[in-house]
Amino acid sequence: MAKYLSIEQAARLVETAFSPLRCATEQRNFDLELGAQIYESSGKPIYTLSLKQRQFSNPGSLNSLIEQIRSLLEGNGFQLDSWTFQA
Repeated sequence: MAKYLSIEQAARLVETAFSPLRCATEQRNFDLELGAQIYESSGKPIYTLSLKQRQFSNPGSLNSLIEQIRSLLEGNGFQLDSWTFQA
C-alpha cells in the first residue's frame, strides 16, 4: 500500500468505491480538499463529503472512511458492488 496518496489517486478510489452508484469528485482549495457527491440511479444526490488533505492522503484513513460510508449506504438499502481498497 502506498505511504501517501495524491489527490488524483484518492479521487479515483472514491469514484470507484460506490458502484453501481455514481460518484463525482472535485479538487478544491488548490488540491488541499477533495469533495465528492454520490448519486442514486435517478441522479438524486444521496451523500456528500468533503475531505481535507490529511484525510485523503493517508491510505488507512481514506479506506476506513470509504468503508464507513459504504456501510451507511448499504444500511440504507443501497446494494453496492464488491470493492477492495487498492492504493
